[in-house]
Amino acid sequence: MFKRNLKSLTALMLIVLMIVSMVTGCSQQSATTQKTEQQSSEKLYNAGTYTGEGKGNNGTIKVEVTFTDAAIESIKVIEHSETAGLSDPAIERIPTKIVEGQTLKVDAVTGATNSSKGIIEAVTSCVQQAGGDVESLKSAESQAIKEEAKSIEKEADLLIVGAGGAGLTAANAAMENGVENVILIEKLASFAGASSIAGGLAGGGSKLQKSFGLTDDSPEKIFMDIMKGGEYANDPRLTWLWANEMGPTLDWLIEDMGVVIENQFSNFPEHSVQRSYYVTGKSIKMLEVLAEKFEAAGGTLMMETEAKSLIMDGDAVVGAVAVDGEGNTVNIKAEKTILATGGFGNNPDMLSEALDGVLFYGASSSTGDGINMAKDAGAELKFMDYVKMYPQGIEVEPGKGRVATVHSMQTTQNTGAIYVNKEGKRVVDENLDFVSIKNATKKQTDKIIYLVMDQKAWDKWSVLANGDENSSAAGKFTFEEQEKWFNTPDGTPIFRRGNNIEEVAKSAGIEGVALKETIDNWNKMVAAGEDSEFGREELFTLDTNGTYYIVEQKLRFATTLGGLSINENFEVLNANNEAISGLYAAGENVGGIHGYESMPTCMLSWAVTSGKLAGESVAAALNK
Repeated sequence: MFKRNLKSLTALMLIVLMIVSMVTGCSQQSATTQKTEQQSSEKLYNAGTYTGEGKGNNGTIKVEVTFTDAAIESIKVIEHSETAGLSDPAIERIPTKIVEGQTLKVDAVTGATNSSKGIIEAVTSCVQQAGGDVESLKSAESQAIKEEAKSIEKEADLLIVGAGGAGLTAANAAMENGVENVILIEKLASFAGASSIAGGLAGGGSKLQKSFGLTDDSPEKIFMDIMKGGEYANDPRLTWLWANEMGPTLDWLIEDMGVVIENQFSNFPEHSVQRSYYVTGKSIKMLEVLAEKFEAAGGTLMMETEAKSLIMDGDAVVGAVAVDGEGNTVNIKAEKTILATGGFGNNPDMLSEALDGVLFYGASSSTGDGINMAKDAGAELKFMDYVKMYPQGIEVEPGKGRVATVHSMQTTQNTGAIYVNKEGKRVVDENLDFVSIKNATKKQTDKIIYLVMDQKAWDKWSVLANGDENSSAAGKFTFEEQEKWFNTPDGTPIFRRGNNIEEVAKSAGIEGVALKETIDNWNKMVAAGEDSEFGREELFTLDTNGTYYIVEQKLRFATTLGGLSINENFEVLNANNEAISGLYAAGENVGGIHGYESMPTCMLSWAVTSGKLAGESVAAALNK
């Protein structure tokens, strides 16, 4: 009896415990559910659609952001003046990252940093308008699910590092000559390297040149022009090779690759024969066409994949280790590797102190990656203290510039515009070659000169600076920017105007009385028909009865002239002048080809010519 009652009591207690457990569990679940519902229903924003603006690379970026009470629902970029192709990844990805992650703590797209920042700034404005917590969103970790990084193994006959003018031509030339398995990697999300912002390319000896009736060019003339431009410090073997292949490469780009090149520049004094052209749709269009051609032929293009080091087998290079956009390590084994990573202008640690105060206007990706990797593999470097320095840079932000060369050149050739220094004195024949104007600028106080213009000259300069659809972003100054700078009394750039030359000069930091005397003397020489100071042949009066305009100009550089030592087969050489097995180079990361100076339109010409020849050289080696 007692045992039966004990069993009954035990069973009853178990039932009670089960009921309590169920009630407690339900209570906890209910509490959790209530907490989740409370979080999801918490009002974080004032629901609605807002517009905001941010500063991009080329101007204002305008976005439209829609909020619910609890989330950023959608983001649209509705207006911008960013460079097509270069900014596309940022415009596509940054809004998506913000919405998916519900955070403003997102990384800029490599190669489109300013565009990325402009979009984030515009969205931030919308968050403020919607009553959101900006600081919280700036520190919030992304809610998007991220996969764990992994190691990826790949193999290729040829690996090319860098998808600019040199890398893309090398890739296409190699495949055209029988190399089947080619992998081309690019650290940026778009074709935003130095080639994309190049103004044009030289094509002496091409069919295009002859179509303009220019039949008197020759490899000998091209060779001597380049050697003279480089102060005869150029590598003569490579220069002669380039002089002979410059024209055929331009023809190949047009006929085989489908690149549209049909317009010619005004002649540059450095070229004894007109041989400079620009790509229809700008240089980035050429890169896009070459990339499409490469992939259509079966090549593998990997964007946002940055090479970190070369893979060595003894003294031979057998590929590279890279990291892709998802953080995965990519080990690429290859029989041959071509480095086409560009220069090092945006790497202060590799630059000479002599460049202090000189504006950088080149590609942000120019950080010397290929040069440093090859150096670790034993490569010999040369001309590392030299860059292609130009005059006529305009400082749009501290230390950074844009190009005013063609605008200024065409203005001085056709009007009475003159160059003066801070002391108000003329400094040079305004229509001499770039090197002469650069050297004159170097001699002036603070290495600064000023372009002084009347209304006629300004009207010409302003329109040229505003540009058109073919204008490079590096040389474009919109009408809106020009007007804004005239109304900005402090900081850079210095744009000044007014009817009293002494007052305008003073506001620009120029000695006013001296400048007035200089202008008066210039007009007297024009009336006399002779520039007795500098021998300028194009003589036009500078009008003293209207508005004066002054624009400050500084020295600038975008490209570097130093880099790897190579032979005629584009093989990278070591300190003993011996080829490093498996390693080739093309483009700006080759040193010595330009000597101490690079002539206008020659950097891009060398990139595509050397790329094509390097691709052909590798193909010949692999097909033996």
